Amino acid sequence: MLKSNLKEVLSMITFYTALFSFLFYSCTAFHKKDMSHEKYYNDVLEQSQDTPFPNENFLFLKKSIIDSRTGEEHGLSSASGLAFTRNKNTVYGLTAAHWCTDIEGDDYENYVKYILGYENVEIANQNVSNTVDFYGKTYYMEVLAIDEKSDLCMLSFKTDYANKVKKIKIAKKEPLVGDKVYTASAPQGISHHTIRLHFEGMYSGCVNSEECFFTIPGVFGSSGSGILNVDGELVGILSFSIVNFHNITGGPSVDQIREFVLTNYGKF
Repeated sequence: MLKSNLKEVLSMITFYTALFSFLFYSCTAFHKKDMSHEKYYNDVLEQSQDTPFPNENFLFLKKSIIDSRTGEEHGLSSASGLAFTRNKNTVYGLTAAHWCTDIEGDDYENYVKYILGYENVEIANQNVSNTVDFYGKTYYMEVLAIDEKSDLCMLSFKTDYANKVKKIKIAKKEPLVGDKVYTASAPQGISHHTIRLHFEGMYSGCVNSEECFFTIPGVFGSSGSGILNVDGELVGILSFSIVNFHNITGGPSVDQIREFVLTNYGKF
């Protein structure tokens, strides 16, 4: 009886020792993997002194839809964005409103109907998702606010790497014509976790509060990229480019951006 009990006790000890070892190994491996991911991207995104645009603050945005017939995911469009602040594990960013809005128009209507099998674009929009690439991972994002007049959109997403975001101040006034400005973007959807496409140009002045110009290159996919001055302060969000001369781009004024952020986020 004692031998039997002893065997059972030894068996239980062996079992729980193995279980503990497995759990300890798994947790350690996961921690090491998480730490190695962070160290890797710390090294990859180490900031050059030649640009005031923080590598960590660039956001690559993707809009996708599910095929109603096959269940496969199809990419619809991409954009750029700027993470401007964080709160605990939540990152807040800015991009162009025309990317954040629902898909619409004859081209999309025909695409979702004849290619993806939806009855109409309204139903298709219920199966559209917006994601953001940040610090080597992809997250679902939430659209918090849209102002179509100024073409501004505020977004947020949750991540364990929120503390990597550097808080970006909004400039107190417009730059002077000829002042140098900087951005990072994903023109034509060209982006990867380990690259940053940095561009620079000059501030060229404003026609009105919705149309301030820059000599920074931009095409499809560049929309929404943040434009910073030499001090790393936000002076613009790219929302349009000249069709036959992509080195001229523009977006809303600093005042419009400040008002939009204060209204929808507050002071930070």
